[in-house]
Amino acid sequence: MKQKIKIILFNIFLTCASLAVSIPISTSLCDSTVESLREGQFVYYLEVITPEIFLLAFLFFSFDAVFSIFRSHNKFEKEYFLQTHTHEVKVWSEIPHVVINPEFLAETVAFAAVCLLSPRFGVIHFALLTAVCAIRKSAVHRKWYVRRKKPSAGSTVRTILREFGVLFFQIFILIFFLPIAMPFFWLFIVEYEFFAKLILSVLFIFFLVVYVRAIQKRLNFIKKLRTLCREKGFELSEIKSKYSFIFGRNHDANFKVHAHGKIYNCKFIASKIFGVPIIFLRDGEGNFNYVLKVRGAQKVGGAPLLNIRTYFEYGFEAEENEQKLLICSPLPIRMYIEENGRMTTISSGASVWEYKVFGASNFLRCLEFDVVEK
Repeated sequence: MKQKIKIILFNIFLTCASLAVSIPISTSLCDSTVESLREGQFVYYLEVITPEIFLLAFLFFSFDAVFSIFRSHNKFEKEYFLQTHTHEVKVWSEIPHVVINPEFLAETVAFAAVCLLSPRFGVIHFALLTAVCAIRKSAVHRKWYVRRKKPSAGSTVRTILREFGVLFFQIFILIFFLPIAMPFFWLFIVEYEFFAKLILSVLFIFFLVVYVRAIQKRLNFIKKLRTLCREKGFELSEIKSKYSFIFGRNHDANFKVHAHGKIYNCKFIASKIFGVPIIFLRDGEGNFNYVLKVRGAQKVGGAPLLNIRTYFEYGFEAEENEQKLLICSPLPIRMYIEENGRMTTISSGASVWEYKVFGASNFLRCLEFDVVEK
């Protein structure tokens, strides 16, 4: 009971600290943007996007970022959470459990107090803060569960300071460039409507082609898999979430195959864009590595112009007698394993710790000739 009270009090403190940091940031961003639009004779822009919408957007951005930094490194609650949660945690199903906790009620009271005492905040801001808090806490719980075996960072304070440094750099960019960029972007759309529509049409066609290709490859694989199982007498379970990793991501396995006296528990992953490599990490984590290069720059020692990694989870639970496989459909141009800061190229059929990863076509061949383990 004492531990629970300590957690509630500490969470109230973290919530108040998050509000104390994020509210000045959001109001400052809103005021500077609105003032810049007025001084730049783009007042008509405010008729479309009002200052209230700016304030809501910046409040969402700043509170979510600050709150997530504090929550992710709350070791005191993390230890208690992992001791009391042995079942798998999923983001959306965890939200009801977050909402019924006493600590969430205490944090909600803090939000209500801020909105009542401040002349600029009202019911809609209270609802936004409450929703962000619930979703963010649920996402952090999922992160704690997935990384429960991962050792903690050497210094929590140093990690928090580094994350705040990145956040304030992003805010610096917003404060100085957003008020300048937005009016000119709006002017470009108004004055050069044809070019704006052309750019949007090209982007639409690009993403349409990417998704159509991914769906086509996934459906072709499923069709061939069912045909193979029917011809060879293999037992194929129901295929859940056929478009996993294309539209959304599934935390569990997608299907099982009983073949040659063995059980293969399989999960879909996908690289929608062919040129984007997949990087596998320990503890069921991975990254998609989006790299923008300048032709010839690497040959003279130059670095890529842009290098962004997006996080995903590929881990899932299986029985002891089941072999865990990752079916990559569509398959990227390259796959890597990153271990101790070094990346090693892998191909279809490679072992990724307790998993084996296959391209769709290679998996069908290996399944047919009973060489999945080789």
